Amino acid sequence: MILKEKVFELKKKGFSYQAIALLFNVSRARIHQIYSGYKPNKNIKETVLARDNWKCQWGKACKGKFLYPKDLVIHHIDGNDRNNEMKNLITLCKKCHVAFHSGELNSNREYKKYICKRCNKEFTQKGYKKSATYCKKCLREKKKEKLLWAPKYKLNFCKICGKNDSEHYAKGICMRCFSKKRYSDPVYKLIHHRAVKNWVKNNPEKNRKIQLRAIKKYQKSHQYKIAQKNAVRYFKKMYGENWKIKMENESNYLVPADK
Repeated sequence: MILKEKVFELKKKGFSYQAIALLFNVSRARIHQIYSGYKPNKNIKETVLARDNWKCQWGKACKGKFLYPKDLVIHHIDGNDRNNEMKNLITLCKKCHVAFHSGELNSNREYKKYICKRCNKEFTQKGYKKSATYCKKCLREKKKEKLLWAPKYKLNFCKICGKNDSEHYAKGICMRCFSKKRYSDPVYKLIHHRAVKNWVKNNPEKNRKIQLRAIKKYQKSHQYKIAQKNAVRYFKKMYGENWKIKMENESNYLVPADK
């Protein structure tokens, strides 16, 4: 049971109907009814439903489809919840009731106009959305492009090999073709080498992070463990009992991984 006192207290504190409804796990309309003092009459509801033959009287959203009695709702024509006269009441389905109050199917309502960022055409956005960036056509195209192999270039396969089994690298070229081009073409080798050098100069912090990540990955690998064992054997043979001190001083050799 929802206590009226708690609802009034929360409303005074500045909580909205929707927020209070989420706290009590009830619909927003029910909280509004409690706050306004509205008491639904079951006898009136049954008489109105029987009068309208248990059918939605508007039918713009549901399009006259068969509905269960649970889906039907009583609507006040003048918007006053306390005016329960028979002339003021009409049966609607839940879909039509929401559409009527939101103004989606009301032709007299004026909607805000927006300009699409993609096609630069004017369009109207219905419903509760405050702002819109793309029209319906552009949104559909954008969803289709996301499924492509290279959505930026609108390609579904590599330009060079014509396959899409490898990952896309850049400019419509797959990773396999890019690696071949990088090692085979001498001019591209120089360009790539200079670009990497410039990037390392301009981004020293990012480069350091990448190096640390690579070192951690190497320390977890099987190759590192074998190399570490070989280094230990070498220092034991060379220096005997003082091999640990010598190994720590030598910067060229491996340092034991942090546990």
